[in-house]
Formats: sequence, structure tokens, C-alpha cells
Amino acid sequence: MNVKDIYTLCLRFFANEETAKNLVHKIYLNAWNDKKKYRTDLTFSDWLHSAAIYEVIANLSSLLNEIDSNIISVNKNKLPFFDKNLFSLSNRERILFVMHDIEGFSYSEIADLFATQDVDEIRNTIYNVRSKLAEEFKR
Repeated sequence: MNVKDIYTLCLRFFANEETAKNLVHKIYLNAWNDKKKYRTDLTFSDWLHSAAIYEVIANLSSLLNEIDSNIISVNKNKLPFFDKNLFSLSNRERILFVMHDIEGFSYSEIADLFATQDVDEIRNTIYNVRSKLAEEFKR
């Protein structure tokens, strides 16, 4: 996992270039400061990815009040086709999709993080997002 991968991860969650850059900086700074806590049972890349996920989740609370809005601060012209469509989703749809389909969180893990949502609601939202994205890819 390199800087671009972590930046993409942060950007997909927050849909804000400045926030993503600041989080990447914070993640690498924290990794440097916590280098003595490096788990040797993981590759450095996996350890760094895990640290990035924890940092993203810790910062998601800033979006929870605006979870159904679609406030995007990204120059879509520079993005690949998939990400352009990803950023057309609401914050709630994008976050749930990224957590489950890209980062591999289970429905129940996501429900634990978002106490206001049950597993069936999350499952239905992700199903609908997949359908939306599939329609875009057909065009």
C-alpha cells in the first residue's frame, strides 16, 4: 500500500480532496510515531492499511450528521470512471458501499459502526448502489 492507495481510500470515504490529503498526512505521521507497535505478523502494507482504516473510521463522525447529503469536493475530471460514479452517490450510499464491497466489512460490522442502521437496511442500500453502478457501467 502506497501513498496513492491510502489517498484513494480516504477520498472514497470523504469525497473531499483536502480532507483526504490531511488524513494521509496524519496516517503516515501516526505510523511513523507508532513504528514500535508494528506487528511483524503482518506485511508493512497490511499494517499500514489497517492503520488507515482505523483513522478513517475515527474521522467518519464528521460525516454522520450529513450522511444523506452529497457534498463532494473533488475534481471529477481527474478521476477514473468508477470513482466518478462512486462520487455521484450520497455520502451514506458511498460510505456503506466502500466499507462493504471495497474494504470487506461485514453487514453486521457496518451496523455496529452506524447504530442507526440495521443489517437489512444496509444490505438493501448496498444492493441498490450496486444496481445504480451497474446501470452506469452499461452506458
